[in-house]
Amino acid sequence: MTISDLEEMIARKLGELSLIPPGFKVQVELQGNNRRKKRSASADNWHPTRGDIGIFRLEPLDEKQNAAAVQVTRPAEAPAIHSATASSASAPTSMQELIRCLAVAEALPGYQFIALKWFRDSYLASQPLAWAGNADLRKKAIAEAIEGGLIVPAKIPNPHQPFPTTTIRVNRNNPVTRSILGLEPQTGWAFTPVEVRGEPVSETMLRERG
Repeated sequence: MTISDLEEMIARKLGELSLIPPGFKVQVELQGNNRRKKRSASADNWHPTRGDIGIFRLEPLDEKQNAAAVQVTRPAEAPAIHSATASSASAPTSMQELIRCLAVAEALPGYQFIALKWFRDSYLASQPLAWAGNADLRKKAIAEAIEGGLIVPAKIPNPHQPFPTTTIRVNRNNPVTRSILGLEPQTGWAFTPVEVRGEPVSETMLRERG
């Protein structure tokens, strides 16, 4: 883990607190000897017991992030989870909220990818949505979104674990997700599913439930 990773982890944890006002994000800067630590250095180079300090500040979300956050925080109409169909109007509110939440997470600064387990068990669980507090509903919603082609899973190497990390992203080629996110209909070739190498995502999700 690097200083950059540690800063992002602290910012993410602070961002999960209900004390953070809407429209703002947490920025973290770790310092030692009155200057910022090199972000590529090992996280072991910073420790508060040695007199190192951390600077935490709130910064306004940019226009894109703030607009997406407003969409996410709208009250939930129903906790039921069902497979999405041909348009956002026919997709249940919970599925729309899931897609918008993932779109907001993807826009967070410093996040090159979104880990399935972190998004499901930390980020999504912290959202003020009626159904997101239920672990079974979160798992079912993500599984159905993947099966319906609204969310695309992938695997990337994890240098700290013997098995790869499962990541997810919004499939912006899908007409349902484009409608949910307010994007213009896509022209040209339609989305073609791509086979993901490795074990089935369902098995990965079962293993990561712990």
